[in-house]
Amino acid sequence: MLRAARITQRLQASEAELRETHQRMDLATSAAELGIWVWDIVRDEIWISEKGRALFGFAPSEKLDIDRFRNAIHPDDRDSLLQAVQNSLSTGMEYDAEHRVLLPNGQVRWLNERGSVEFNGEGKPARMRGVSRDVTRRKLGEAALLESEVRFRTMANTAPVLIWMSGLDKLCTFFNKPWLEFTGRTIEQEMGNGWAEGVHADDLQRCLQIYTEAFDARQPFVMQYRLRRHDGEYRWISDNGVPRYDAQKNFAGYIGSCMDVTELINKEQALRESEERMSLAADAAGLIVWTWDIRRDEVTLSDKDRAFFGFSPREKLNGDRVRSVVHLEDRQFVRQLVENSLRTPEELEAEYRVVLPDGKVRWVTRRGRVEFDGNGEPICERGVLMDITERKQAEEKFRLATEASPSGIILVNDRGHIVLVNSQVEKLFGYRREELVGKLVDILVPERFASEHPAHRAEFLAAPTARAMGAGRELFGRRKDGSEFPVEIGLNPIQTSEGVLVLAAVVDIFARKLAEAEAIQHREDLGHLSRVAVMGELAASIAHELNQPLSGIISNASAGQRFIDRGDVDL
Repeated sequence: MLRAARITQRLQASEAELRETHQRMDLATSAAELGIWVWDIVRDEIWISEKGRALFGFAPSEKLDIDRFRNAIHPDDRDSLLQAVQNSLSTGMEYDAEHRVLLPNGQVRWLNERGSVEFNGEGKPARMRGVSRDVTRRKLGEAALLESEVRFRTMANTAPVLIWMSGLDKLCTFFNKPWLEFTGRTIEQEMGNGWAEGVHADDLQRCLQIYTEAFDARQPFVMQYRLRRHDGEYRWISDNGVPRYDAQKNFAGYIGSCMDVTELINKEQALRESEERMSLAADAAGLIVWTWDIRRDEVTLSDKDRAFFGFSPREKLNGDRVRSVVHLEDRQFVRQLVENSLRTPEELEAEYRVVLPDGKVRWVTRRGRVEFDGNGEPICERGVLMDITERKQAEEKFRLATEASPSGIILVNDRGHIVLVNSQVEKLFGYRREELVGKLVDILVPERFASEHPAHRAEFLAAPTARAMGAGRELFGRRKDGSEFPVEIGLNPIQTSEGVLVLAAVVDIFARKLAEAEAIQHREDLGHLSRVAVMGELAASIAHELNQPLSGIISNASAGQRFIDRGDVDL
């Protein structure tokens, strides 16, 4: 009894020590993300650590045998894993395999399996021990890398640019399909330094120098060179190269993209020539071309234009310095104009005066447009100034002549809006000037004619010529109070840069009409008197003609009467 008790105690102690060993082993394997298993081949019993059960998706108390293991393996991997195990059992060599397992929740896990076989005294396999490690993350990474590689090659071959890659030895290892199609060569011909055979001889050394220096410094580079196309024509290429690194941040070589910029270079050359021509044209037209870098507050002018305003060639120009030449009475207007221009991409135009170094005052027209960045912030304004002093002087003379005219002068644009009136128009129609400018000219037409006036205006503008308006018809103007008065209107078209303007000269002919009516009345009265006088003369003439024979008749009658009265008449 005592001996049995001691044996039982030793057995219990051994089991406790074994459990503790298993616990320590489970902790170690869990920390190392390893699952440990032992297969008793003779009994077909499998012991597996707690981490191993979790890796395979086995329940903690589930009894395991080789069939249960086999069922946990992904169907597509069972035969290959079984072959690896059979080879190990036959040869005694350790096996190393990767396979998938199907978890109870339907997920798939990748495991790396390493196992070795132990033989009994008879040389037969008795036990197999092994470890399992979760490599799902690595396998997914490899799959993602492979997929990324496939995507890269697909993207590179469909990209509208020429793409190349080089390794650590500076030699090229990849060219995409557009590159090969552009050069008309095979990838074997281009690999290494083969691509350099297509570079123009005048550009090759410079091209290689830029590439080598950037490669050694691990710096990005941009270079342009001529590359021979498949048809033999050399085309300008813009090559952008950047260093590339692997997942561990180790330098792996370079990757670059190229674009055919021949057309761009040709356009840039054409642009430079155009700018030169524009500069010549600006000089010929008396234009001052300027640029304002808003962020730096720097104004760019040519040396000739600097001299025109009295700026020295090396003087730094900003907004305030340029505005200092603006006439004092116009500076606030120009300052407000600049503030307005910073809020709109539209072109703004204004006229103001500047004072030159010799004290002379000149009128200029300013036209400018602001450019904005992607955030809507103003970055630059470009524009021109034109000397319009002669035009302003001519306008002033025109204004004085217009104001001095005894006729009402109305200037109308091709849309029928009043642009200008003189003081005589204010007197004739009873409106203030500001009440008329900008309004339709129909406001001055009697209501009974207003509906027909747009058609008459359109007819005139279709074939504008200087002529009297409404020839053969009586014309009337309408005052602000609605009363009407007779007018004569002369029309004269003026061609301007803004379209046709019509100058209308309006004359009030009420007094003349009244005088004409009085003259007609006088003529009618004179006619009546003339007719009366003629009748009198006619009556006198008739009386004279009748009196003479009648007098003779009467004399003869009287003589006969006397003879009869005497009684001695012999009838």
